[in-house]
This record gives sequence, structure tokens and C-alpha cells, in this order.
Amino acid sequence: LEPHAVGCYSVCGHLKRNMRAAELELIDCEKLIKRYSPSTKAKKYFQHLNTQWETICFNQFHDILPGSAIREAIDVANMQIGGVRDNVARITHDVLRGDSGISARCEIEGQRLHLVNRIDSEWEGIADCEIWMDWMAWNHHLEDEKGRKINCQIIPPSYLEFDEKGNPRCSPPRILFKIDIPSGKSISLKIAEGDSQPDSPCCTFSGDKLSNGKVEVCFNQWGISDIYHSARGRGWSVLETPLAFECYADQSDTWGHSVETLGGPSIGAIKFEKPLLVYEGGLRTMVCLNGIIGNSKARLFVWLNKDEEAVHMRLDISYAEPLSLLKAILAPHFGIKSRFDRVCGGWIEREGDGKEYALHHAVCFNSRLLGDMGLLLPDTFALDGTRVSIRPTLIRNNVNAYNQWTPYDWSGNQRMKEKFGSDEGPTSIRMSFVIGEKARRERMEKLLNCTMRPPYIWDDFRGKMARLKGFDS
Repeated sequence: LEPHAVGCYSVCGHLKRNMRAAELELIDCEKLIKRYSPSTKAKKYFQHLNTQWETICFNQFHDILPGSAIREAIDVANMQIGGVRDNVARITHDVLRGDSGISARCEIEGQRLHLVNRIDSEWEGIADCEIWMDWMAWNHHLEDEKGRKINCQIIPPSYLEFDEKGNPRCSPPRILFKIDIPSGKSISLKIAEGDSQPDSPCCTFSGDKLSNGKVEVCFNQWGISDIYHSARGRGWSVLETPLAFECYADQSDTWGHSVETLGGPSIGAIKFEKPLLVYEGGLRTMVCLNGIIGNSKARLFVWLNKDEEAVHMRLDISYAEPLSLLKAILAPHFGIKSRFDRVCGGWIEREGDGKEYALHHAVCFNSRLLGDMGLLLPDTFALDGTRVSIRPTLIRNNVNAYNQWTPYDWSGNQRMKEKFGSDEGPTSIRMSFVIGEKARRERMEKLLNCTMRPPYIWDDFRGKMARLKGFDS
């Protein structure tokens, strides 16, 4: 931590997110080796992982991970961290799919889908994956080890392809399904022929409102205008002001020297068009709002899961605003009575003093009348807050290795204007607003783990593969 340089908590966010993913993947790979590998192979794997840890620790040097190094150093650090993640992925692949791994142990014939829990507690939630179906439509369903069908929802795949008539098609498909995986365990499912009947949509969408019966989200030009929580009746709204995404001028240097709160005058908030339906089904409904701030195009995806008291969001933005930062602003009705921030080693209570603080991806707070609420922020490392609102720092686009201890008016400096920023370009930021019992700290800890460490998922075959075109084995 560099409490004298609060800008280091958020600048070069792509590097910080890459580092956090590598740390979690290394930790989880060690657990999988202990769980599935024979001692003869485990020793070799751990030797490889030690080398990867050395690279990760080197790149946590105080002018690299904080994002205050020159651009070339940040590029090299990202390259090295990416190499670590690739090496860890190769080891994980060998452990799970090798001679003593999950694939070898599974006795299900035909096409199977395997899921491995990475965390030390039960993983529960909605899993998603794309399954290779040899370009055939999804006329199949999932079955557990007892032959029971598992409900699936087909959603648009990651790729884009059109048929001869110009209509988009979804083969191979991307599917959603709800699953619970015990701590330290794996689950294998059979991909069986015979389409399962789709469930009715779990949500209603009317153009400016999205509801799953537990929460209702209302939209306007600033994004989410209000959220209603059914446990308190339709008349109880949660937000005092819209949950908006505001851009501020940033006159501090890369480190944020001599400031306690980031951001100067407001440049403006992202303005969105009306929401459009992306997909709907029995497990999840998603909408998308297209928006713009300055020269930066944005898309806000908002979705509700079946029976959950949570609003999930992902902001995709191609950020191009020089020397600025982007914050989300959440202001609940009746103010904030208490606030706990997740930090390295646990949770800490903080005053609403408006200062910028480091954050490890989650904050829990309590409104005077609305009860427990929380924000999951898997891609965010800093926030400020008062007794009225909480403002996570989503993007801080400064200049690499720009050192100036006093605020500097760069508006007339053409050279500064022409410099590429530290955080320009495409960025995706995830957020979840949680209401009720799941917004308590112990529940938020589990939700965060399930979000940041989804199960390893892959499909394979055992036995005859004649279904595939050109194969007869």
C-alpha cells in the first residue's frame, strides 16, 4: 500500500486485474495438484509453480504493480504475467485432464461435461460454457450422475455466424445452468440427446423496467434510475439518485501525490439510450444500454438471475478521456449508517470521510432504514465514500510515470493532451449490487469467491465418437 499516493490504487487497472487473476490461478492450481496428482508428478509441478511465483512477486515491485512505471515497463510486466497465466493454465490442464485427472476417472460414456470447484467452500451459482457440438444445433440436455435432467438456458454464443438466409445461428451453443459443487469436489454431467423443454422467462422486461419478482430495476438516460426491493414493498425504492457513471477531470499525477480524494470538476456522466433485450430465459434475463461520454463509447449490460436479490452489471467501454477518472455513484435512500470495506486480510470499518482508499473487490454497508446492502466489484481496487454515497473508481486514465507533487493545470499544455493515457482503450468492469441477507460480510465473501473463481469447465468424449462428422472410432 502507498497511502501517500492514492492514485496507485487504480491507475493501470489492466495490470492490476491481470495480476489478481494470476494470483488466484496459482493458488488454485496448487490445490488441484495436491488433490489430483500423484506425488511423483506433483513435485515437478510445484517446481514449475515456484518459478511462476518468482515472476509474480518480482512484478509486485513498488513501481510496477502500483502502475507508476513507464509504459514500456508496464507492457513488459503484462507480458510476463500473461506468460505466468499461460504456464499455470497448461499445468492445470495436465492435472485435470491427464492420466490421473477428472477425465480419466469419469466413467460416463459418450460426451461429458466436467466442472471442478476451485474454492474451499461450496461453489453455487449459474455456470456458463460453450460446448462443441460439431456445428449441430443443441437438441440435447444435461443429466447428473443419477440421470436427472438439469435445466439449461441457451444464450447467444461468443462468436457470430449466419446461415444461408442471413439469420444468426447458435451452433455450437452457449448454455447456462444452475449447479452446486461441494468444497474440494468435481461434478461430471452427461450430455444426452433429446432437447429439454425451456422454462418460462424468469423476468419481465417492459422497455424501461426489468424485474425478477425480488428486485425491479428502472432505467433512464443515466443508466439505472432506481431499484425496488420486493421485501419492503413496491413503494420502497432503494436509490436516492440514479446509479450513474460519472467522469471527472484528474489534475493529480500518476501517483496521486498530495491528494486524498481523486477527481476534480465533473466532465459529465455517461448518457445511455433505452435498454434493449439481449436474451431472456428461465435462469437469466439480460438487457443492454448503449451510451457515450465524450469520445468514449460504452455499453452497460444489466441482468437479473432467477429469484436473486441482486442486480448484476458489466460496463464495456472504449475509454478515451485524457487525464480523467470514471466512478460509479451509488447513493441509497436514508444515507449510510455503517460501511465495511474488504481489504487484504479481511474487512475493515471505515468512516464516510470522502477519502480514496484501497479495496479488495467488495464493500458492505447499512442504510438507516433499508438494511444490508453491498457491492461486489471484482475488477475494482479503490473507492471513496461519504455518509451519503459510495463511489468506486472504475478507471483512472493518467499518464505513465507523470510525477508532479502539486496539482497542475494541463489544459493549455498541448504535449500533455497528446500523450496516450495509462488506461485508454477497451475495458470491462463488473459490478453486482446485492440487497438483503446475502449482503452481509460472510455471504459477500462467498459470493465474491464464486464470482472471481468460477469452476473449471470442459467437455470431452469417452468411447465411440461416430456422431462427429468424419470420425468413426
